[in-house]
Amino acid sequence: MKTNNRTVLDRIIKLIIRNARIITSPYFYKNFIKWQKLKGKYKGERVFLIGNGPSLNKTPLYLLKDEYTFCFNRFNLMLERLNWLPSFYMVMDSVVALDMKDEINEMIKQVDISFFPDISTDFVNFREFVEDIEDVFYFHPEPLEFSNHLPWLKNGDTVVFPAFQILKYLGFSEIYFCGVDVNYVFDKTSKIVEQYRLKGKTIGVIESNEDDDPNHFDPRYFGKGRVYHQPDSDVVATIFRNMNTVYNCTKNSSVKVINVGYDSNVGNFEKTDFIEALNYSEDKVKQMFESLIVSFNFKTLEQFFKSANYCNNLNDWKSNIVINALATDKAVGVIKSKIFEAIPIGPYEGYIYFINRNASN
Repeated sequence: MKTNNRTVLDRIIKLIIRNARIITSPYFYKNFIKWQKLKGKYKGERVFLIGNGPSLNKTPLYLLKDEYTFCFNRFNLMLERLNWLPSFYMVMDSVVALDMKDEINEMIKQVDISFFPDISTDFVNFREFVEDIEDVFYFHPEPLEFSNHLPWLKNGDTVVFPAFQILKYLGFSEIYFCGVDVNYVFDKTSKIVEQYRLKGKTIGVIESNEDDDPNHFDPRYFGKGRVYHQPDSDVVATIFRNMNTVYNCTKNSSVKVINVGYDSNVGNFEKTDFIEALNYSEDKVKQMFESLIVSFNFKTLEQFFKSANYCNNLNDWKSNIVINALATDKAVGVIKSKIFEAIPIGPYEGYIYFINRNASN
């Protein structure tokens, strides 16, 4: 019991010290005023919150070109497959953030608004490595349930949890989420490089030895040399609890939260098909896919389809041509091996198209 009391006291002391550092920061009041101006700015709008799970490979994200979008961490790896940039961007985990500082500073220049913890729960000061630009907002992690009083919010064990709090604060009336799969497996080629105690739990920091991340849309996401927190059973349980908190805190509010993801283990929320949620006609979908292939310097859909080699399996794959196409259910399984030589786009009408990184069209 004494140990538990000591642990609680240590946590309280650390919280007081961290808040003192935040409040006495010369940036605190400017950041607070910025948040007040942001409150309710997007009232009545809809937004798509995009996790980074493997299911994104079967999600036609190109259809979100004209939508508000909220993305996270190394979503920058997805940008080569799209012809749009996210509206909002956030990184919360200090281990991940320190490992991708340069990528963060590139992303914040491409998106409308970015969000980061001011001083994280492990006392990492994000201001020390995130460039100081006007469209960066800082929040303050607190031991709350679900905050309506930003910039104070609860961070949780998943970056999407504070995102829901932010989107509600911004006034969005409809939040559609995808890519929040929560079906983690341990990366077999990774190794534990650090362990520490936090909130009475042993936290593992792991480093991957290969570009074979099984838990995200791209095998390079937490690929060779990348460090991140181990998605163990305690973390997963906390994620489910926090998602349940989101459900309970929004079910009777003016905010409608809908799961439009494929292969998502997140329950409770209303579930709708991704394309049905957008309510686009076939012609609209065709126009948006054509807009995507034009960004890859193909002049027309007819030219694009004629250039494609339609494969029944990998035995039909031709490495010396511009486009190989596989049925979606087969294609998602080979992205992890083919991403290094080709850029996958789609799916469109049941196929994912792989554009050769080296061949000229």
